[in-house]
Amino acid sequence: MGARHGVRLGVSYDWRNVSRRDLFLVAIRPRVRVVKGKLARGELALLRQWIDLNREMIVKVWKSDEDVDVFEAVKPLPGRGI
Repeated sequence: MGARHGVRLGVSYDWRNVSRRDLFLVAIRPRVRVVKGKLARGELALLRQWIDLNREMIVKVWKSDEDVDVFEAVKPLPGRGI
């Protein structure tokens, strides 16, 4: 994607109505950290768990120049449906 930084995710609280101003950016390597925006500590802990479950797929999508159906590949947190 031409980025000069490591793998990052744009994360939103509302997946149905996402706009750039609602996103916060999260880097996933070498550790999960918020790059832009704010996220409560407990929410960051949940996000870290979700990223750990999906890290391989996230990196694969980041490196790919093809469209990937991530909704089919994403693993939810156990017992949370997230």
